[in-house]
Amino acid sequence: MRLFFSAPESGEIVTGSSFEPLIAEASAQMMNLSLDVHWNQEPSQYMNLWHLVGQFVDQGLAANATIGDLIGRALSISAMDCAIRGLQRSGSPRVCELMYQTPVTVAEYYKALLTDEAWEILRQSTPANPAQLSEDSATKTFEEAFQDAYFHFSYYGKAGDWSPMKDTLSWALWLRGSAIVCSFGQQIINRMFPIYFSALGNLSPKAMSVNLEQDRIGQSTTPDNTDILSAEALSIFSPGKRLPYIAVVHCYALTENQGIVIKQPSSPDLEDDDQLTDEDLEVAPRY
Repeated sequence: MRLFFSAPESGEIVTGSSFEPLIAEASAQMMNLSLDVHWNQEPSQYMNLWHLVGQFVDQGLAANATIGDLIGRALSISAMDCAIRGLQRSGSPRVCELMYQTPVTVAEYYKALLTDEAWEILRQSTPANPAQLSEDSATKTFEEAFQDAYFHFSYYGKAGDWSPMKDTLSWALWLRGSAIVCSFGQQIINRMFPIYFSALGNLSPKAMSVNLEQDRIGQSTTPDNTDILSAEALSIFSPGKRLPYIAVVHCYALTENQGIVIKQPSSPDLEDDDQLTDEDLEVAPRY
């Protein structure tokens, strides 16, 4: 899309490229538009997102390897929109003039994404790597760890390498309101959302963490048999910085055991408080 700026008397029309958040805002307004109907009927949506996604897949417009990623993007954008509409209904002063560019807390996002029961499980969960953490870090719940943390994205940009994952760049993506789709074949992470910890001051690399997302389809794939990449393996944090981060596996074709699964230490020894250290051992808490 291009923007029309002016048509000088010289006859040379001046145009320019659209700013991605503006296009994303226009798209969000259309996706969430309710049509006026008869007085005794419920309002209907102008655009049925999931019907369109289904058509896109059924008509072969999405390669098999990208279907999970497409579902994940649709779910995440829908959850952000839902959380923002909740803020609007409550009269929150945080809602921006461009409504769907509003940052939401990590808790608000997951409350919109999950069922009430699943959110209760998640909010009380503790890190999945406790043996490498101090007792204080290992026992801190998800809700406590991310109480002052915010997501801000209304669209996805595609990364050519791992650099957008690192805190030296992710702060700029957060400011722009962009989540990231990883290039095909970039290890096992499909998507990433930057996380901003507001209690750490102004937006900068020192206040940034990440939400790492994996999208899996197929009935044989479950969270228990999927590898999890650590923030340390991806060199996400600058030296000396270890903020809490999130690693998620979405399995979309499960017919049994549907719901949220919180990874627990695989070895009974790791559950022993004696294994906890006085200080974190050069790793960040992973939820």
